[in-house]
Amino acid sequence: MFVKSIDDNMVMLQSGCLCCTLRGDLVNALENLLRDLDNGRINFRRAVLETTGLADPAPVLQTTMAHPYLVMRYRLDGVVTVVDAVNGASTLDENMNR
Repeated sequence: MFVKSIDDNMVMLQSGCLCCTLRGDLVNALENLLRDLDNGRINFRRAVLETTGLADPAPVLQTTMAHPYLVMRYRLDGVVTVVDAVNGASTLDENMNR
């Protein structure tokens, strides 16, 4: 989820979920952040996009990396994945051959 002025430079999208609905909200939020940065209303060096644990990050990455303006102003630094320490290995084993 991306966030909007809730607490210290956080912004929440109206649609809530990045993974499957209204990625246009994501583009608008990122553009608004840049506008506020350029106008000196906020100061930031990084934006973190957090999805749910079940979300496929590919559509979010595609949205940001294919947008001509955003790709000029933002740089993908990495993708972080958290794995369930107890069930992670068995879940991967079950889904590797699908």
